[in-house]
Amino acid sequence: MTIILSSNKIDDYLKLDNVIDCDHEAIIALADALFKKANSAFDFIQSAYEFVRDNISHSTDINEDTITRAASEVLKKVMEFALLNLIY
Repeated sequence: MTIILSSNKIDDYLKLDNVIDCDHEAIIALADALFKKANSAFDFIQSAYEFVRDNISHSTDINEDTITRAASEVLKKVMEFALLNLIY
């Protein structure tokens, strides 16, 4: 597989849009919570990675028909699942 870059500028890949919505209140709240627990920038990055690794499943891995696009949609689905687990 060959990766073809649309741009050589890293900032072009870090822009907010309707999929990369890290300015959403739920994403900010999660990032703040993880950051407050971290002792360093590395700890924060590691905890964010581990949160995604341990809590976010690919739709096909869990036989889910619904496909989420935006980061906030994914986080909402994870939180709804966590709340259901608490109820039961």
